[in-house]
Amino acid sequence: MFTWIYKALKKKKTAIKAALITIFFAALLVLIPVLIIIYRAQFGDSLSHEKSDWGAFGDYFGGTLNPILSFVAFFVLTLTFKQQLRDGEKADKNHRELLDNHRFFELLSLTHEAARGVEIDDPLEQDEIKRKTFENHRAIGRAWNYLKSMLPEISGEHLDYNSMYHARIGKYKDWRMEMWPSLGSYFETVLFAIQRYVQMNIDDEQAEYCMRAIRNQMTVHERNILFYEMLNSQDCHNYMRKLNTWNFWRGGGDGMDAHRSNLIEQASLHHQHIANVS
Repeated sequence: MFTWIYKALKKKKTAIKAALITIFFAALLVLIPVLIIIYRAQFGDSLSHEKSDWGAFGDYFGGTLNPILSFVAFFVLTLTFKQQLRDGEKADKNHRELLDNHRFFELLSLTHEAARGVEIDDPLEQDEIKRKTFENHRAIGRAWNYLKSMLPEISGEHLDYNSMYHARIGKYKDWRMEMWPSLGSYFETVLFAIQRYVQMNIDDEQAEYCMRAIRNQMTVHERNILFYEMLNSQDCHNYMRKLNTWNFWRGGGDGMDAHRSNLIEQASLHHQHIANVS
């Protein structure tokens, strides 16, 4: 809504500027024949050979046209200066956007590097002899399988989302204490990218573009873990409505698509309660 208001005001401002320029040149076109009529009334139509008449003619045009021409020159100079300022601001804005985009894609590369650095021993294998070590995205996928095995199943048609939220977050916290030393760097980098380039971006189109770029960098399992991390976070749960609107977690394969909005609302209520108590 705020973007629409800003665009409407900008469009109105541009229309006002165009109208003022049109009025100025229209007034100038009207002024020229008026000056000619005044001149003819003052000096007549015949060509004089008297120096005094030519002196009066020079004084008339000097006194009348010089201020007008000076004003026109000043007006044109002002327009030129403003246009140069606008061009400079536009060039500066384009430069900042290019630099910001460059930093964004560098950050995406960092998230990929952080994922490559993840290494965990299989948490689902109890036998230490048989236990394998998983690396990079496969390790995060295995960590998700471990979390999924801990989460309570969804049953019944009429769900108590408050109880569901606390039950799942309780299990997630237990899982997090065990797995976060290995996974934390990756997910914190992703959350920083979301905060900086999605949540804080006033341009919704650019924010959605960044969101989709982040989404495409992540596996389904990584997005599922991120969902619970953001539900659990006092700060990051605020970003979830926007991401959910853009279907960031759609198709997670965990049976949660129909329940995400309700859990996000429960997270908001829970963290608001904590903030009020604090």
